[in-house]
Amino acid sequence: LLILDPANAISSPKRLLGRKFTDREVQSFIGGAAYRSVAAPDGNVLVEIDNEKYAMPQLCGFILEQAKKLAERHLEDVRLAVLAVPVSFDDARVKAVEVAAKLAGLEVVGLIAEPNAAALANRYVPGFGGLVGIYDFGGGTFDFSIVDVSRSRFQVVGSGGDPWLGGDDIDSVLADAAANQFWRQHKVDLRKAAVEWQR
Repeated sequence: LLILDPANAISSPKRLLGRKFTDREVQSFIGGAAYRSVAAPDGNVLVEIDNEKYAMPQLCGFILEQAKKLAERHLEDVRLAVLAVPVSFDDARVKAVEVAAKLAGLEVVGLIAEPNAAALANRYVPGFGGLVGIYDFGGGTFDFSIVDVSRSRFQVVGSGGDPWLGGDDIDSVLADAAANQFWRQHKVDLRKAAVEWQR
């Protein structure tokens, strides 16, 4: 859908979750998007998809709802959840995750930083122990944590993250380089054609 109808699809909605429309980074991000966006009454971001306006917690709620349905294929009635969030999320962004979960029919019983969740997921791997560095290079963020996993209760020694460095940013730089090359060869600016630019 993102390639075929970029004006009605959004990638990485988590990047905009709990952020103000007027934030410089948000304006830069949505400035290059094919979809329309406006400020919500609370100052956060609303995007327009198929002539309907959606807040980021709604969009993320749809994603969590699908994850809930997938989980329910293997488990009975999933209602409680522990969710992982980027280490760079502040209180407002964490609150937005909780709102998204509630919209999906989930009660959040715990939150954990994404790299720390990876440490927990690997705790039974043979040889996994001591002091470990875990990085999470996702679509929208790059997070890193040093975790002491030498005891049954893990301790986070340090964490950091960049909410504007991820796979999407690498894609953007590569697309920009390709568009520049195309301009030099054909004098056509692909950035002005939403479908071609997304491809």
